[in-house]
Amino acid sequence: MKRNMLIIFAGMLLLLLVGCKNATKESTTITKEQTTTTEIVTSTTSIFTETEDSSTTIAVTTSTKEENTTTTEEKITTVETTTKDPNSIKILGIGNSFTDDGMWLLYQVLESVGYTDITLGILYIGGCSLEKHWINAQTNAASYTYRKNTTGSYTSTNNVSILTGMNDEDWDFVTLQQASGVSGMIDTYNSDLINMVKYINKTKPENCKLLWQMTWAYQQDSTHSEFVNYNNDQLTMYNAICNATKEKIVTNSNFFAVIPSGTAIQNYRTSLVGDKLTRDGYHLNSAYGRYTAALTWMIMLTGKSAYDCTYIPSGVTAQQALIAKESATNACLNMFEITNSKYTS
Repeated sequence: MKRNMLIIFAGMLLLLLVGCKNATKESTTITKEQTTTTEIVTSTTSIFTETEDSSTTIAVTTSTKEENTTTTEEKITTVETTTKDPNSIKILGIGNSFTDDGMWLLYQVLESVGYTDITLGILYIGGCSLEKHWINAQTNAASYTYRKNTTGSYTSTNNVSILTGMNDEDWDFVTLQQASGVSGMIDTYNSDLINMVKYINKTKPENCKLLWQMTWAYQQDSTHSEFVNYNNDQLTMYNAICNATKEKIVTNSNFFAVIPSGTAIQNYRTSLVGDKLTRDGYHLNSAYGRYTAALTWMIMLTGKSAYDCTYIPSGVTAQQALIAKESATNACLNMFEITNSKYTS
């Protein structure tokens, strides 16, 4: 009897020792994996470091702060790990003149932060809305001017369809946006948006990411005919754009991220430069206006820091460039909140 009990006890002890050894091995493996992940995230998202109290909106699918942090890390890391060549990037914008503004200096900005194989495409119709894009997609209408940039300057081809543009390259990113005049009118983010997203998902390359450009409010003295939609008030328009984006884009899991150009421009307006970023009351000026937008695009597409960009457009002073980098960085950290510039005098 005693002998049998000793045998049973010895067996249980052996099982316990083996279990502890396996548990220790498993724990070590997990710790190693977690450390590796942390190192990757740290190396690619250093400019997005923030306190626990702040709320990041870089990732478009968020609920709690803990989920927010995880999602942001995954998204920023994914940009670098899914690109076929780390020095290659291909971006197609489906839009209008505000797409032109956002992407016009993007080649030079991307080149400045290390990209050597850059392809940019813009499917352009002036003032084109989601409604018109969807009509054109359904009929395969060759109604677009297709701007393409592989060398640092754009060439244009007329009478191109969305499908032709989509099939022209193995795009890494495709962007979409609403027409500026209705960008803050939430009822225009309707079935046209849903159908365009479905269309793009069917026609884009498998690993291609869909992004949304959140556009900017008009200059306060703008004479744009649709400014009346916002009582001719800049902040009313800005807040309406933010609300529409939060309610209709952030909640749509098809979008990889939001490019907060509108907040970057609004941030810049708090600086000593003031409300002077457009050339006509709504289109960005060719200097620090477009530069600010391009930096914002670069941050969201690559996870790189605006302060790594050495390119400064002609006509932009060193201080204006610093304000652009500050404004773009703060917009990507707090995309639905205005961050006052430190450059006020």
